[in-house]
Amino acid sequence: MDELRKTYQKIIDSTGGGKYCPAHNDKNPSFSVSLSKDGQKILLHCFAGCDFYSITKALGIEQAQLSSLNSKHSVVQQKPRKLKAQITPEGVVSWFSKKWNHEVIEVERYAYKDLDGALRFSVLRANPKDFRPLNPTGELNLKGVQIIPYRLPELQEAISAEKLVFFVEGEKDCDKAFSMGLTCTTLPGGANRQWEDHFRDYFIDADVVVIPDHDHPGFEYAKRIGNEISNVAKRTRLLTLDGLNEGQDLSDWFLIEGNDTSKLIDLVESKSKPIPSTKLQNETGIISLKASDVRVKPIDWLWPNVLAKGKIVLIAGNPSLGKSQVSLYIASIVSKGGEWPISGEITEKGSVLILSAEDGDDDTIVPRLIANSADLEKIYLIQAVTEMNKERSLNLEKDIDKLKKLCIKLGDVSLVVIDPISAYLGKIDSNKNTDVRATLAPLASLAEELNISILCISHLNKANNGDALSRVSGSIAFTALSRASFLVAKSPENPERKLMLSLKNNLSKETSGFAYTLEETEIGQGISISKVSWESEPVIADPDEILGMGSTSKNPKSDRVVEFLNTLLVHGETSQSYISERAQEEGISRKQLENAKKKIGVLSRKKGYQGQWFWSLPNIESSKDPKGPKKKIGDLWDSLEKRRSLMLKEEQGFSPNFV
Repeated sequence: MDELRKTYQKIIDSTGGGKYCPAHNDKNPSFSVSLSKDGQKILLHCFAGCDFYSITKALGIEQAQLSSLNSKHSVVQQKPRKLKAQITPEGVVSWFSKKWNHEVIEVERYAYKDLDGALRFSVLRANPKDFRPLNPTGELNLKGVQIIPYRLPELQEAISAEKLVFFVEGEKDCDKAFSMGLTCTTLPGGANRQWEDHFRDYFIDADVVVIPDHDHPGFEYAKRIGNEISNVAKRTRLLTLDGLNEGQDLSDWFLIEGNDTSKLIDLVESKSKPIPSTKLQNETGIISLKASDVRVKPIDWLWPNVLAKGKIVLIAGNPSLGKSQVSLYIASIVSKGGEWPISGEITEKGSVLILSAEDGDDDTIVPRLIANSADLEKIYLIQAVTEMNKERSLNLEKDIDKLKKLCIKLGDVSLVVIDPISAYLGKIDSNKNTDVRATLAPLASLAEELNISILCISHLNKANNGDALSRVSGSIAFTALSRASFLVAKSPENPERKLMLSLKNNLSKETSGFAYTLEETEIGQGISISKVSWESEPVIADPDEILGMGSTSKNPKSDRVVEFLNTLLVHGETSQSYISERAQEEGISRKQLENAKKKIGVLSRKKGYQGQWFWSLPNIESSKDPKGPKKKIGDLWDSLEKRRSLMLKEEQGFSPNFV
């Protein structure tokens, strides 16, 4: 009796006077502890739903100790209040059938057992597809039942033995994995399951690989679960399975010929990505990843030494040189799993998305694809996006998520072509570094997450100083974010001969280029179209020499500021405040700006109610936009080209020529 009273008092003391449940983070008092009327039993109850096992475990009370206190149980849990309309096991399926007005067939019941092997609850899988949780008596009521992971005993055994553990979205996948000799777990409710703090206890020191279902909710759920598990696990990784269609899962992957346990383990080691812990993020506001969690891997090439999976690649050149034809040739090769030029290597077959703002689908793009023997069934031409039942052009600034969903739905996308990239940037200033980076960074993340190559086409500006890399139109961010950049240009010896040369390649030491001509070919129905014909030998050439680049200026600082003003003022009057803001962003001092203004004879005048100053070039008509130009024209597209060139060189390890 004394021991019973001592245990009772211990519980009172450890639960804040018997108010706070020890089994969950109880911020609002939800716990009750009392003695039975005869004083022979301790009564415990959590009004938030924690079960008897979890409470006693949290209290640190051993079962053997409880048995010694009373021949039955000295500690018992009060029964939860009985809910109305509870469904008996025999009536569950018939209840479903009546509710949905059609026959419902029970497919499976998945048993969730605790560490002692006792049934906590089960999940009913019905056809048509639906899932319903059932308590141990088979009723549609989990009141007072604490949720646990599926196959918990096997999970804990694997963690203790330091074995690899897989986390998937459904019980069916778990059972399939176990049949293949793997340890696997999940939580009931799939992607709708909300994380509970006590789930972390089950994954302490685990080596976990999270495999998402192949759809958008599945990917988001996997990342959310992985982030939570990573706070306590020894290592947490995310593995996306290739070759799946929208909505397919691990079980479907195992049905594909050649996919087995050995291949899955190989993919874990070669393609899985570490998931950073959110614990430090929550405490410091910084997302970090231990270097020891990163598993090095080789570059996954779509076109060896040219086009890598998971990366952005840029092709730039002047008009009428075949940039678009080259991009469509690449798209054709990927669509049919064809051979690459020179090397003859066979690429992996996959679907291709094409965003083209300059060529017609019916008279140019599709005929060129046909000329290259593309598999048209594997190529999708993006027309528009829908928003509020209206159509508009795709905008990378706000439609990345839509593009991602399409890639996931198609399931086997290997390549996205964007021609030209500037047409899909929305209203941002393509010469503004911060704007371009903010827009393209999510595109780079999409490429990495889905292991897709992104091929962007760009024009050249009219700069006549700096290097070839500085000729790429727009902000330095275009070439900085791309992992490889290529120039398309005329051969000096033969204008009909075109060259594709490496401007930058962070992924390969290969610097040789390609040569090609554009040849007319008949595709039937009297249609003649140009296609790329590649030479059989690689080309070694200097892009700077090909473009005749090289600075002749004696004062590069002055010249770049002059270029800056010319670019901003080409459309006419532009507010001085806007010019000053842009100059500050580019590191141009007020004195440098004034000197350049005098050098090119910039005119200034005050106008408007508040007397704002506006600048303009001599003999240039006024802009309709009081804030400045909305669109740069071809001859002066090259904002700050020399500065961009030097910044690129600095990024690559060179010292800048000026401050």
